[in-house]
Amino acid sequence: MTRTIFMIHGMWGAAWCWENYRRFFETQGYECVATTLRHHGIEGRRVADSRLGMLSLLDYLDDLELELNELDDVPILFGHSMGGLLGQMLAARGRASALVLLTPASPAGILAITPSVARRYATVLTYKEYEDHAHWIMGEPGWEEVAGDVAAWLRSSERAIASADS
Repeated sequence: MTRTIFMIHGMWGAAWCWENYRRFFETQGYECVATTLRHHGIEGRRVADSRLGMLSLLDYLDDLELELNELDDVPILFGHSMGGLLGQMLAARGRASALVLLTPASPAGILAITPSVARRYATVLTYKEYEDHAHWIMGEPGWEEVAGDVAAWLRSSERAIASADS
């Protein structure tokens, strides 16, 4: 499995949202790339860029694919909120070697994953709820537990791939 993680933030965020996770996973030996979606870098401004409301998810998807084209291999995608939805769209296009979704946004008309749905698809996904965590799971106290669980999942995935290849 690749050692490159490509991180996609959600609405109202930017690359800075991933700072804790980026540092954590770099110490685990991963190369991390945290992107800022077009017109989302509002650091130092009180008002969002007016062009932000003119973009669609497909515009972001096109931008992200251009960035992914610059990488040496197909990365592990991390997505938070809207970035999780974009990650799913990229994975559907074959642009992810693995996909980590933190409180992902659901496509229109789709309800969020419930525990009963997670149990049904347990053989093809890893789903975990974190008690006392909210949508901002990336930056709130206890984020280290989430990052540690993701790192453990990636290690187990790497071992499974390695044993399947041998």
